[in-house]
Amino acid sequence: KPFVDPSMETLFKTSLWLLLALLIFCAEASEPEDPIKAILQTTLDTYGESDYFTGMQFSYLAHGADEAITSTVGFTSKEKTQPITADTLFGWGSITKEFINTVLLSLEAEGKIALTDTLFEKLPEYFVKHSWPDMWKDVTIYQLLNMTSGIPDYVDVLFTEIAEGKYPSLVDVIEMPWTFTEIVDVASNFQHTQLSVCKEYNFCFEPGARWRYSNTDYILAGILIEEISGDSVLNLVNSIVYSQLPSDGIVYYEAGATPEPQVLSQFAQGYGSTTVTGPPVVANGTKWPYYLEGPAGGMIGNTAAMTSIVKALYGGKIVGQTTTKQFLYDYFVNITTGDLVKDLETDCLPLHCFGLGVMYQHSTTYGGIYFYEGRPLAYESVYLYLPCYDLAVAVSRNSSDIHLSELKDLLFTQLANLKLVNPEVYQTEVNPAFCPATNSKAAPNFLGDDIQV
Repeated sequence: KPFVDPSMETLFKTSLWLLLALLIFCAEASEPEDPIKAILQTTLDTYGESDYFTGMQFSYLAHGADEAITSTVGFTSKEKTQPITADTLFGWGSITKEFINTVLLSLEAEGKIALTDTLFEKLPEYFVKHSWPDMWKDVTIYQLLNMTSGIPDYVDVLFTEIAEGKYPSLVDVIEMPWTFTEIVDVASNFQHTQLSVCKEYNFCFEPGARWRYSNTDYILAGILIEEISGDSVLNLVNSIVYSQLPSDGIVYYEAGATPEPQVLSQFAQGYGSTTVTGPPVVANGTKWPYYLEGPAGGMIGNTAAMTSIVKALYGGKIVGQTTTKQFLYDYFVNITTGDLVKDLETDCLPLHCFGLGVMYQHSTTYGGIYFYEGRPLAYESVYLYLPCYDLAVAVSRNSSDIHLSELKDLLFTQLANLKLVNPEVYQTEVNPAFCPATNSKAAPNFLGDDIQV
């Protein structure tokens, strides 16, 4: 059986309902000296050795606050010479995807594309030059972004081919100087040569037939952006995503890029498995693990910057109010069936829904929650955004191994701890349409009066 990277599959198996009792208990418990730091330290003490991570960083940015509050524990490496600080950088991985989407949505707002356009309409020459499968021709841009394209994930394919001996090791794959088209060709060639295996394990399927996580979709999004705009993804991310934000604490790198020495000096050394099977082996954290990332996961930063850019995104400050509404509500699908959902509040409880590079769940405790997890090699980062309270929380660690229960669980625990540390966070319902007690089916109006039901 081909090896299937468990990172995203594990994420969706996390049950919000199992956390409710813990959340209530933590919220009612007597106040510890520093409950947020205490939970981080307990997590590090319990799982650090088995999961090969040495430190964690947590931030929250409340409504009306000028800057995030950050807590840290541990060190940037196993040598324990440099402690994790608020400025330490971690890999964000797939959290990059929603910001790649803002670039595509900006191009749509300029009339250069429509999300209903197909790959063949926009990239016909690639089907000739690279012999992409005919099944890909009818894939729409929105099916790339909400991962109902049916295009195999190059990560799944590479792990399968490593297990079969095509590549010596994961490290060898990572250190190859991949281009966008070379990465896509990995998925294309696999579908051509092993179509029966591809279909048997749901690596590939007819567009829109179901949902399956595919990083290839976002490498294709990068190709689309550059072909349509005539500019690089890097330049457009810098001009569109960062234009309204301070650049400190956030950097985007293209596939094959190597960070500058001053950036590397702030980076936590990453650890992770370098074998497909067997016990995890500590990766050489000094090597840059982003040759295969780019539009699928090339952002790095600290958690304070993550909360800032997340709030800017959901608050309409990056691509404007009308375009942000599309990001918030359109093209969400049921992750079990792949069907487009009609109502986020009713259709995303208790299951998660997947939209334009973002996930949504409606919680009876906190109301609407947008969230995402990134797990590049050697790092893991997660954020939650609660529009009811206009609250963003984020956590990162310097390992991608999966023995530890999802970091999303930890964030929900910290939401309860925030009631102890800063209860004012939950006293103002900023966006009532997203709050747990509301029965309103109206679209959120916090982006402006032009938002209609």
